[in-house]
Amino acid sequence: MKNLWMIRSAFDGTKEKGKTKGKEKEVQNSCAEVNSAPPFAILPLVSGDEYPISLEQFQQWVKAFPAVDVENHSQRMKVWLYEHPDRMKTRKGIGRC
Repeated sequence: MKNLWMIRSAFDGTKEKGKTKGKEKEVQNSCAEVNSAPPFAILPLVSGDEYPISLEQFQQWVKAFPAVDVENHSQRMKVWLYEHPDRMKTRKGIGRC
């Protein structure tokens, strides 16, 4: 299970924050909104907002998945989300598989 967490962390930029008295682990998503740099890509959300993917996140994905054309797949994700509006993600759910 630990390996799955590491893979997911590499993919969606989350990091484990810890466990407190029986509560579930909190997950913090590293959003490009915090950075002032322009995002690498922007994905649409069901709320009409946009989810920016930072250049740092893009570089993490490239490093984690060297056999994958990450730039092409991120563009495909964007097109897929527009083509399937009923399957668009929420801000909370976009980092999940």
